[in-house]
Amino acid sequence: MDTKNKVIVGLVILIISAVFMNVINGKVTEVVKNRECTDDDGNDYFTKGDTQSRGNVETKLRVDSCHTSTEIIEYYCDSENLVKSEIKDCTNLGAAKCELGKCI
Repeated sequence: MDTKNKVIVGLVILIISAVFMNVINGKVTEVVKNRECTDDDGNDYFTKGDTQSRGNVETKLRVDSCHTSTEIIEYYCDSENLVKSEIKDCTNLGAAKCELGKCI
């Protein structure tokens, strides 16, 4: 094996080792492991709510809002405690419109 190939193999081993050590030390898995998510309106389209996801590194806060005059952007916690959103048409839910982050 020539010197160039030895250097490339050495760099690959170094990179793999660095990634492996970060995973072992919890730097990659720690955020997911300790994540919390709260949705204070419980995915209720008729109540404006705050949804917050907190991890070791980041905090995300999302507030339900109107996408259009009849569509709501509803934020909720998924099964992995991440904040997700969906757009729903309030008129399909029996409401007349979306106003101030809730169907009315």
